[in-house]
Amino acid sequence: MNCKPGDLAIIVKAINPSWEEVIGSLVTIIGPAPFRAQGYWEIQFVGRPIVGDPRNTWAYPDTCLRPIRGELGEDEIISERETTV
Repeated sequence: MNCKPGDLAIIVKAINPSWEEVIGSLVTIIGPAPFRAQGYWEIQFVGRPIVGDPRNTWAYPDTCLRPIRGELGEDEIISERETTV
């Protein structure tokens, strides 16, 4: 698993094409998502609500999240050089 409870993370992939607006959103990892398969976290969006969605938390797969931590070597940082062909 990439994330752990209490982590600040960024959504790097939408699990549904209609949810692409959430890519790049900052979230807090609450804990394992209830009523979901293993590998899903209960997340809470940081700083902005999702327009038209009254839910306070979502269930989201770990594979679509990247933690943001202050420890060296923990974050996946992609440089501009790596993204250009």
